[in-house]
Amino acid sequence: MKIISQNLASGVTATSANTAYPAANLLNNSPKKKWQVLDSTVTSATLSVDVSGTTGGLGVVGIVADSAAVTIYSPTGIDWQNVDWPDVDWIVGESDMDVTSEWVDQPNGTASLWVEFPQFVGSVAIRIELTKITGSPKIIGAGVLVVGEISTIPGVRYPISEGLVDYSTERQLSNGAFYYRDRDRVRTFSGEINVNRAAYFYKFMRDFAQVNGKNPAMMLLVDDMGNDWVVYGRLSDMPAGSHYSKTRSNVQFQIIEVL
Repeated sequence: MKIISQNLASGVTATSANTAYPAANLLNNSPKKKWQVLDSTVTSATLSVDVSGTTGGLGVVGIVADSAAVTIYSPTGIDWQNVDWPDVDWIVGESDMDVTSEWVDQPNGTASLWVEFPQFVGSVAIRIELTKITGSPKIIGAGVLVVGEISTIPGVRYPISEGLVDYSTERQLSNGAFYYRDRDRVRTFSGEINVNRAAYFYKFMRDFAQVNGKNPAMMLLVDDMGNDWVVYGRLSDMPAGSHYSKTRSNVQFQIIEVL
């Protein structure tokens, strides 16, 4: 499990935005209060994100697009690699990093993106280009963007439970029929982590759960399993653990997706 609990993105702009859905909406805590391009005729839009501090990854949820291309680079544009002058010590910079992702048959607003990158010295700048197929009725947009330092908690064990919570209104009428008003449905996840106690038990229980509480965070629940496991969610209950040896512990977690 990987967690970004503190968002270090200081600003975001977009090449296209509906005035009712500005790019600044990406930095709030509600995926439903989203950014959206002007209309369905826009087939490509680029987000420019300013970040400073210790980072290492980003997550985006609520994406409406067919593909994404992410570039992470030094905002100064300086790269001193392969330079050798006498009596001068050059700071070695990081090269630009490019990542692409595609979604096939992903319903609107359910695509997610997770990218990890090495920390640049100082600030970093990020470009995210979202595109769609020409003629598609989709309106490009996204819900929440989080950039920050990644906390890694290994040892997530199978099976992992996944379910849904339905916020729709349901009532049985006096004639026996059912009234159902369609509302949002969100994912839930629960499972167990088996960890080295000294290295990771308190990192999860204290540094994340006790400090962050039930505030939302960007999470990658399982590594190397694709973007379906990217969740912007919160702890639905405080985790509990058990210590079964001097060095090993289990932690039970329950996570619910945030709207």
